[in-house]
Amino acid sequence: MKFPPDLVARVRSSISRVGYCFLNTDELHRLLGGVPASLRARHEAIEEFADLCGADVETTTHLKSARFTPDGANRDAVSSEEELRRIVSA
Repeated sequence: MKFPPDLVARVRSSISRVGYCFLNTDELHRLLGGVPASLRARHEAIEEFADLCGADVETTTHLKSARFTPDGANRDAVSSEEELRRIVSA
């Protein structure tokens, strides 16, 4: 699958600088523009994007935002969808 190169670069750059990267709803919409509307297909595409970026990914249930962290890193996981939304909107 082909992903927007600027989003790949942004995620990689942010992870190397600060250790994580968040994508908001608009960015996820851009990322998943060519993916079928099913949640399963979209989750698979986000996982593929994370692999391409060398990252792990956590998403909200309905893909409103996503957090990318270094692949296999020890980190504190976001414990709920609400916490992820709070962090992303900060």
